[in-house]
Amino acid sequence: LFRFCDRGRDEGIRQLGRRLGHAYFHSNIQFTAEQWKIIRAQVVAIIIRHTLREPLPKEGCCSAEELQENLTRAFNFVLCEMRSGVLCAAVEAKKRSNRSSATSVWATPQDIVPKRSRTIHNGRIRGSAQNNGLLPLLISEPSSR
Repeated sequence: LFRFCDRGRDEGIRQLGRRLGHAYFHSNIQFTAEQWKIIRAQVVAIIIRHTLREPLPKEGCCSAEELQENLTRAFNFVLCEMRSGVLCAAVEAKKRSNRSSATSVWATPQDIVPKRSRTIHNGRIRGSAQNNGLLPLLISEPSSR
């Protein structure tokens, strides 16, 4: 948990998240946003149960609610890095596929696939063929604006 206190350092958390993203991509398992919320709630509950068994230090002590909020933030950070790992794995798989299926150096007009248009809605890219449901959605509670 101390790794997440200093926002300037990541201590390998980014690399861990990306490795998890690669594993998620290659496992061919796809979770919905609701399933990710359940996973997050269970992971945070387990960590809080374990953490609260130990007496909290007097200095810099935080309440159980603050601890839960910080753990949720940490989980979302790792999940964001997993999304990056999934995207990297998808790009690598596509490049390998393109290299192995390329029979000629020059593509004919029939071989060129038109790109789909992309629009951004609420910070998420819509209509992009890059996601295809493989990327886990960022988990965030709806904010009231």
